[in-house]
Order: sequence, then structure tokens, then C-alpha cells
Amino acid sequence: MDVVVGLDFGTTSAKALIRPRGDSQEAPILVTAGTTWASAANGGAELDPSVAARTAIELLGRAVRAAERAWGGVTVAAMSVTGLGESGVLLDRAGRPVRAAVAWYDPRGEAELAELAETRPEVAAAFPGVTGLPWSAQASFAKLLWSREREPAPAGSCWLSVPEWIVHSLGGERVREPSLASRTGLIAQRTGQPDPELLDLVRAPADLLPPPAPAGAPVGRITHPDAPSAALGAVLSVAGHDHP
Repeated sequence: MDVVVGLDFGTTSAKALIRPRGDSQEAPILVTAGTTWASAANGGAELDPSVAARTAIELLGRAVRAAERAWGGVTVAAMSVTGLGESGVLLDRAGRPVRAAVAWYDPRGEAELAELAETRPEVAAAFPGVTGLPWSAQASFAKLLWSREREPAPAGSCWLSVPEWIVHSLGGERVREPSLASRTGLIAQRTGQPDPELLDLVRAPADLLPPPAPAGAPVGRITHPDAPSAALGAVLSVAGHDHP
């Protein structure tokens, strides 16, 4: 039986839903796991990128095993990933995570936003119109602003949202899905492209964000060696931000 899998990597929990492809009357199967954040010294939280990838692989395995118990042999035809948009993984030139992903609700960046609003009030005033987001620490822009003095994005680095990172870690290309990228606070909503001034303010390279790929577009296949054999070769896509 051909099946498809949807993974939602959320703030509180991650969920994998598996169902037969096509018009089968079989009820979908859902498996869940808690999202493992590590407490930070400032009272916020961080997510180890390797933990996120491992959670996704474990959920995929559990979903496949549950489907096999219920329906017999299955082959995963495709898997798509949605989830939180503001938390992201910074990769170096070699594709290795540089640091932990900071939670969207973490207060890091608030002081830097306040300072920037004083020194460059025109930037703060224009930000909502340019990006469609409020001037707050929730956007990835604030986290990058916080890190620019501590550990700026190196040349050749790449920023992926957590769902985009999971797809990439499973074997997919590095892409930016528009609804997830819009939550970074780096995209000009008039053009859909990264805003050069905002990238410059966080001292990030112009190509920090990878090429765009619309939600659901095939961006590779599952090749991770720890993925269940029934899922190897499944088409991967990014499903977009979890709100819609």
C-alpha cells in the first residue's frame, strides 16, 4: 500500500500523520512526541538541530510501523513537513549547524531592537510595512540581530526554518518556502525577496536565505540512513507555516 506522511513540528509537540494514498477508506494514523527544548540562561529556550532531525526520523519510523500493523506492508510515496516559522537553523558553508535554534518566544533580541529603534528609527518605523511583521523579538531578524555581535553569520552560511531544516536533514535541498520565510522578518513582502538593508543590519551574507520553493513542491527524496526502509526514496516537500 502506498502511503503519504505529514509531519507538523510544533512548539509543544511534533505530530506525524500517515494515511493511504488516494481514496482509501482507512482512517489516518497519528503519532506524537514532545518537542525537546533546552532551557537557556536568559530564561528562554533552544532546540538542538540534531534533536529536531532525530525526532522527525523517530516519528516517521513510528508512523510506518503503526501503518504496517494496521494495513500490512506499506511504501511511503511522499512526506511533507510543516511547523513553526520563526525559529531557524544557521548552517555553515559545509552545511553543519552553527548553533542551536532559538525559540520564537525567547526574549533574545529585545534589547537590540530597542537600541536599533533609537539609532535608526526609520528602520523600526518601516519594518511592518516592508515585512508584514510587527517590530518585535519574535521574528528571526531579532535573533540574528542579537547574535551579530556574538557570532555573526559566516560567509557562505544558510538560514533554514526548522521545517526546512528537517526536510534538508532527511535528504532534501536547502530551500525557502515563502510562508515560512515571511516569518524571518528578512523578506520584503512587495517582492518576496530578501531585503538587502535588513540583511546588512544583521551582518548576514546576501545569500543567507536559499532559493524559493512553493509549498508542496518536490525538493528531494528521503535518503537518511536512519529512516525506515519503507520510506527511503519518498518525495520530500516543505508544507509551509503551521498557521495556515
